[in-house]
Amino acid sequence: MTDSLLLVAYADPNSKPETENTVAISPRYTTTYTLPAAYTGNLTITPLSTHVDKSANSFETVFSCTSCLHWSQNGTEGGAKTSSGMLDLAWAISPEKPVLDAAGDLQLVRHEREGTWVAQV
Repeated sequence: MTDSLLLVAYADPNSKPETENTVAISPRYTTTYTLPAAYTGNLTITPLSTHVDKSANSFETVFSCTSCLHWSQNGTEGGAKTSSGMLDLAWAISPEKPVLDAAGDLQLVRHEREGTWVAQV
């Protein structure tokens, strides 16, 4: 998905044993069909609930995101179109976990499946 704010959620590989239920959320943005770079605009992500099931290689997270329906990256501005009463959200999933490289940058892999959720207000 290009020219849109993307949120990448993953079980945090740096979480400590006492906080092993940590799910990290990394805001991303891209203008082309390449791996998205870190988003540098203004937003606030507030975790509400997370659960990591290491035996099933899965996690769930519920969060609030302030300023996620409008974005600005390197002079490009956009926003989710909600005037019709519908909100179309896309998702993608990969069985491969992202990793942090030696510089601490998140290294992503291309997703294997994707789809959309449509919300009506």
